[in-house]
Amino acid sequence: FLESQARGHARGQAMEVATVAAFAVAAPLTISGYAHIKDCLRASSQRVGESPKLFKDAFADPSQQLKVLDAQSGTLGGHAALSVDGKPAGSYLVFNGEILLVGDDPGHLKAVAAMGGAKVTSQAETVSIEAWEAPREMRLQFSSEQEAVVWAKALREAAKLPQYPSRLDMLIEHIHMQDIHKKDLQTRVEKMAEDHEMMERQLEGDEFKSQVAALQERLREATTTIEDHRLRADAAEGSLQELQKQTEQQGAATTQGPRLQRSDVGGLYYVDIADPKQRANHPGVAYRLSMDLEDKHDDLAAWGTLVTGVDRGNGWVQVGERFLPKAVGGRQVLMPQSPQGGSFEEQLAGVRAALQGALERREEAEERHRLAERQVQDLKEAVSRTGLAGGHQELLKALEAAEASTEGASRELVELLEAAEVRRLEIEDHAGMLEERLERLELGKSAPVGQPAEQERSADLSADSAENEDLHRAVAEAEARRVQLEERAGVLEELVLRLERGAQVDKAALTARIAELEAECLRKDADVERHLTCLEEEKRTQRGQLVASHEAVCAEKERQIHELATQLAQQQQQQPLDEDW
Repeated sequence: FLESQARGHARGQAMEVATVAAFAVAAPLTISGYAHIKDCLRASSQRVGESPKLFKDAFADPSQQLKVLDAQSGTLGGHAALSVDGKPAGSYLVFNGEILLVGDDPGHLKAVAAMGGAKVTSQAETVSIEAWEAPREMRLQFSSEQEAVVWAKALREAAKLPQYPSRLDMLIEHIHMQDIHKKDLQTRVEKMAEDHEMMERQLEGDEFKSQVAALQERLREATTTIEDHRLRADAAEGSLQELQKQTEQQGAATTQGPRLQRSDVGGLYYVDIADPKQRANHPGVAYRLSMDLEDKHDDLAAWGTLVTGVDRGNGWVQVGERFLPKAVGGRQVLMPQSPQGGSFEEQLAGVRAALQGALERREEAEERHRLAERQVQDLKEAVSRTGLAGGHQELLKALEAAEASTEGASRELVELLEAAEVRRLEIEDHAGMLEERLERLELGKSAPVGQPAEQERSADLSADSAENEDLHRAVAEAEARRVQLEERAGVLEELVLRLERGAQVDKAALTARIAELEAECLRKDADVERHLTCLEEEKRTQRGQLVASHEAVCAEKERQIHELATQLAQQQQQQPLDEDW
C-alpha cells in the first residue's frame, strides 16, 4: 500500500513539474494563467481560512499550509506612464501583490510581468524594474515622488518571492493539500450529519419535549412575575400618595376636629386570583356601591394592583366610599399586604418600604430596556457603516424600524400631552371653584350694614379668616401647578416636532443612501461585465494561438515523417542492387 502511494505521489510530482515546465515555455500565457490561478487559490484559501475551528482542525498545521498565499501586500492601482523596452505600453497600472497588469483603463487590463525574483530601483518619480523573464526592462513614470515611493516599496516586497515557476510549484502543492483537506472535511461533514440525525431523534423524544414544556412554563411564570412587580410598583406609588393624603387629613383633624380612628386608616391589599383562566377572562374585580355582589360599579380594581381599604370583618373591604369583596365564587381575590393593627405611621413605613423595593426592581427593568435600546442603536450604526455589506434589505429594515420607533415615540408624547391637558383642565376647574368661593366670601365681607343677615354672615366669615388664607394658598398652588403643566406641555410639543423632523431627515438620508448603493451596484455590475468580456476575448485569442502553434508543429512532424518515409523507400529500392553486386 505504501509503495503504491509513493508511486502515485511520484506521478503527481511529475505532473506538477511538467505543468511548471509548460508554463515556462510561453511567457505571456504563463503570466496571465499565473494571475488567474493566484486569484482562484486566494479565494479558495480565504474560504478555508474562514471555516469553523472544527473544520480547520483537519489541517496538521493550518497556518503553515495557508501562509503560501500570505505574501500579497495589498492591491495598488492608478495612472502612470509604463514603457517596456523603451516603448509605451499603457497608462493605467494595477498591482495585485505579485502580478503587474497594465491597460488604458481599469476595464481593459493585461498581465505584463510577475515580480518574483525581479530587481526594483527607484529615483525621484521613476521606478525601474528588471524582471526575471522577458520583457526584462520596464520603467514606470508617476506624477509624484510620494506615489513612486509607495509603488517601489510594494514591488520590492513582491520581488522577494521565488521566481514564478517555483511559485507555481508551491501553489500546485497547495492545491494538493486543499484537496486532501476537502476530502477530510467531507468525512467530518458525514460524521456531523450522523450526529445531527441522532440529535434530532433525541429532540423528537418525549423526554426532551417535557423538558421544553417545563422551561416554557417557567418562562411564562417569570414573565408574569416581572409584570406583577411592575404593577406592584405602580400601585404602591399610588397607595403611598393616598396614604400621604390620609396623613394630611389626620393632621388637619388634630386641630380642626376629632382624630381619625385606627380602624378607619385601613390596610394594603393586592388584587389577584390564583386561577389563570379567571385571570385571562376577567381584567379584575368590579367595585360595589354597597356590600352586595349584585350592586356593581363600572370601575374595576385590575389584577396586579394595590388598593388601600378598611376590613369590615364580613368579607368586604371598604375602599373610600365603595366596597370590594375579599372572595368571588369561592376564590380569594384580595390578599392583605400589611397588618390592620399598629399605628398609621407604621403602616405608612411598611408601604414606603414596599414601594422602595418595587421602584428598585422597576429601575432594573428600565436599565435592561435602555441597554436593549443602545444595542438597537449600535446595530443601526453598524448597518450604516457597512453600506453594501449588509445589503439593501438591512437598510430597508433599519428605515422601517426608525420610522416605527419615531411613530411610537410620537404617540407616547401625544398621549402625555393629552394627559397633561386633561390634568391642566382639572386644575383650572378646581382653581375656578376656589376663586368662586373666594368671591362669595369677599361679597359676604363687603355686605351693607342695614342687612342683618349679611352682617351675621360677615361676622362668621371674619371669624373664619384662617380658612380664607387656606383658600388663597390653595388658589396660588393650583395656579403654580397650572403654569408648570403648561410649560411641560410646551416642552413635550417641541419634542414631538423635533422627533418628526428627525424622522423625516433620517428617512431622506436612508433613501438617498439606498439610491447611491443601487447606483454603485449597477456601476460595479457594468465593470464586471466589461472585465468578463475582456477575459473571454483574451481566452479566445490565446486558444487561437495555441491551435495555430499546435497545427504548425503537427505539419512539421508530418513533413519530417514524409521525408523519412521517402528515404526509407529509396533505401529499399537500392538494397537488391547491392546484393547483386
